[in-house]
Amino acid sequence: MVKVYGIDFTSAPSRRKPITVAQGILCEGALAIQLVSPIASQAGFSDLLSCEGPWIAGLDFPFGQPRKYVVNIGWPAAWVDYVRHVGNMPKATFVSEMRAYQRGRPSGDIRHFRKVDRLAGACSPMQLDFIPVARMFYAGAPALLNCGCSVFPFFSTDHDHKVAIEAYPSLVARFCVQNSSYKNDDQKKQTSEQQSARQRIVKALNASTELSSPIRQTYGTAVRLDKEQERAMVEDGTGDTLDAVLCALQAAWAYSRQEADFGMNWKCDPIEGWIADPQCQPSQRSPSVPVPAR
Repeated sequence: MVKVYGIDFTSAPSRRKPITVAQGILCEGALAIQLVSPIASQAGFSDLLSCEGPWIAGLDFPFGQPRKYVVNIGWPAAWVDYVRHVGNMPKATFVSEMRAYQRGRPSGDIRHFRKVDRLAGACSPMQLDFIPVARMFYAGAPALLNCGCSVFPFFSTDHDHKVAIEAYPSLVARFCVQNSSYKNDDQKKQTSEQQSARQRIVKALNASTELSSPIRQTYGTAVRLDKEQERAMVEDGTGDTLDAVLCALQAAWAYSRQEADFGMNWKCDPIEGWIADPQCQPSQRSPSVPVPAR
């Protein structure tokens, strides 16, 4: 039995837009979600990471940057070293350096991608606006480095009692509803079609208690939700509640592969990292998947 966290991250948590955390227990192939709760500050996020293990957390932000950017910008050529370098850098400096680099790039090569981003259909971790995953990296990766947990695939502590893996909940959502839109942070752009997609995703999660269900067959885990959790996942138009639970599912899948580096691709670039999901195995995904919202 192990505690599982699914963390839908934001780079500037507040009461209006908090980090959303799904907490559950994984036991004998079943993930029981206990609660979904908000964290409205970066300090609260650090407090969560300092909790006693054993636990595994799936976090929805890029743990690394593309090798091409790391090399070209002159950062140290190891994840621990360049994340420490970023952590010692004021956010304004991090943003201005990345913007200056992008301004000097030719069209079509402004923002680089990690190999796993192409495989998963994710946006570039150098994206600063709209879906500001670069800012999420800046806020999240140094916190992971400083909390004393193992961060796969970059480094492992002695006992792996606390493990962080990169999650990407849109992969699970697309698995359930193909490329249907299911969320929007802007309340004015939230639609009944998106709510219907969330309903179908929740229905697929509920069906995972059956051995023959697609979720169970792919992720190897039965997800157990109560009615209040189901309602919250469907009614939250931002998708944050649902995404936190999907991150927890990816973390549970990774934990079941702890003897194989928690589901990481052993050929992955040690500068860039990898997303923990069965669909991110090289033989399973096409690099031409459309880019969704993270």
